[in-house]
Amino acid sequence: FTGFLTRPRSEAIAAARTAGAIVQTTPGQLTDVLVQGRPNAQQIAGNAGGVKLIDVRRLAAKGHRITIIGERQFWTLVEPTARSRRRASGGTATAGRRVARQAASTSKEARRKPGRR
Repeated sequence: FTGFLTRPRSEAIAAARTAGAIVQTTPGQLTDVLVQGRPNAQQIAGNAGGVKLIDVRRLAAKGHRITIIGERQFWTLVEPTARSRRRASGGTATAGRRVARQAASTSKEARRKPGRR
């Protein structure tokens, strides 16, 4: 996650983990998706991004593919999981696997369409 989020970051991290994501504090070789919130206008980099976006660009220059999604898209992907788990009896992880597949397909679409970020 990078930038300001509309909900507490701890809630976003918990939702991502519930959906089956491994949450990292900084982008690295294992990073597939970066959720971008609203930029910090007081930051020196301004809207161009902070350290995490610079790291993603550096990794992209080395050939590593990281999909950047907005906060709204993130919540769209993870919230069906939370609703399904509340309704499900027995607590199956089917909804979590579905969200992981959706995120993977989003990542594959971004790979097929270079330059659309």
